[in-house]
Parts: sequence; structure tokens; C-alpha cells
Amino acid sequence: RRAGGAAPERPVKEASGAWIAFFDDDQIAEPQWLSALYQVIQEKNAKCVGGSLSLLLPDGFDLDLGPKSRRVLGERNFGDEVRKYDNDEDSVPGTGNVLFDKQLFVQLNGFDTSMREGAEDTDFFSRMRGLGHDIWYTPAAHAHHVIPESRANLDFIRWVTTKSGVAWARIQYKRRGSKQLLLTSLSRLVASVIRD
Repeated sequence: RRAGGAAPERPVKEASGAWIAFFDDDQIAEPQWLSALYQVIQEKNAKCVGGSLSLLLPDGFDLDLGPKSRRVLGERNFGDEVRKYDNDEDSVPGTGNVLFDKQLFVQLNGFDTSMREGAEDTDFFSRMRGLGHDIWYTPAAHAHHVIPESRANLDFIRWVTTKSGVAWARIQYKRRGSKQLLLTSLSRLVASVIRD
């Protein structure tokens, strides 16, 4: 999958295997990456397993990034144990490190390609969970997300955060309609103001 690009609908539909693995071209996988994902598929009789991602920052990078900024840049670490993802909407794998059942992809009609702002993967995995399928996480399927100098700055983090916010709003609108989107957005705004 091309880094930062839309999730590829056509290659998944044309794939002949029973399982679909996603990995981005700006990542470096540990040698056991794919086998670690498949091992959890077998052990847990799972339909979907995501792995962990750490950031590989450029030499001389000196920004002190907090957990949210690291997540915006692609870091995914949900602990040191094999476990189910939490049931909240934000706790799903991305298409940078995941293995899932192709038949489930077909059943869910694939990715919502109308989501031009991104997050079609978040929407897809949320719909998967909505059908009652657990999504598993394994730290053993580890990869490194390479961050070039052009993305190792606050301007890029702000841009991705804005894009993510728009994508989040689109998912909320799609699921709950405009009234619930407004109420949820207002509650998040109030919570943010109270924290500050």
C-alpha cells in the first residue's frame, strides 16, 4: 500500500488468497511480522489481527513528542501482550500493519471509497466490530514507521491532526447523523476547554 494513500480496494478484491495483509511502503518489518499475525489468527480463531508500529525518526530529531503526536505520526502500541482491541471507536488497527479474512472484506463491501479525507480503514474495522467480530492485537508483529525529515515537524503534525478530525467527523455523521455529530463535537470541545 502506498504511504498516505487511500486503502486499495481493487487489489483486495482481486487477491486469490483467503487472508489479506496490509503493510505500507514507508515501513520496515521485523522478520517474523507476517507469521506473528497469522499465529494469532490461528490461536484465537480470529478474523482480524493488527500489530505494533514504532516510529523511526530522522537523525537529529529533537522534538519531545507526546503519545498523541506519536500516534498522529503512525505509532501504534497497545501493550506487551496479545489481547483484543478495546471496544471504543478509536481502538482499531490501521492498514499499515494488519491481517484479516478476505471473506469478511467482501461481506462488509470493502472500504468506503467516498471517504476522501481518509480513515476508510477506521470505518472498515469499526464496521467489522459492529458485526460482532473481535479484533486482536499482537506486539510480536512489529514494524517501524519511517518518518522522513519533511514530516518530522509540528506543521505536518497539525495538518494530519486536522485531516484526522475531518475524517472523524465524517465517520460520526455517517453512523449517527448530523444532530449526534453536533452533540458529540460540542462535548469534546467542552472537555477540551475544561482540561486546559
